[in-house]
Amino acid sequence: MLELNRTFFYQLINFWLIIAVLYFLLFKPLLQRLRARRAEIDGKLQEAERRDQSVHAAAREYQQTLQAARRDGSELLSGALRDATEMQRQRLEQAREQAAAQLTQARASIATEKEIVQQQLGAEAQRLSVPIAEKFLGRRLA
Repeated sequence: MLELNRTFFYQLINFWLIIAVLYFLLFKPLLQRLRARRAEIDGKLQEAERRDQSVHAAAREYQQTLQAARRDGSELLSGALRDATEMQRQRLEQAREQAAAQLTQARASIATEKEIVQQQLGAEAQRLSVPIAEKFLGRRLA
């Protein structure tokens, strides 16, 4: 069986001394390094989460800005379309008014020319009717 003599106690003291030396020289620095590494990883994870949230917020803001720009562009386009339609309507109305004015002027001009032609034809008819009547009647008309 196990004898409790000096060598056993020396071995036990030696064992605990090796454990203490290993603890202070190996395990304690290793544990500190592992804790520091864990803290560094946690810090980087938190920073990554903050950046991810920042990116998502920027993406939402970008989408909102893009939607607002599309809405503004659509409103601007519809406004321009309304303006163009109104301008086209006004120009068409102007063209109709000008055409009506030209038609009225042309009718007045035709009526004036008709009067002149009728007067000229009347005078010409009178001038030609006397010689024709004289030839037909065979005598001179006064």
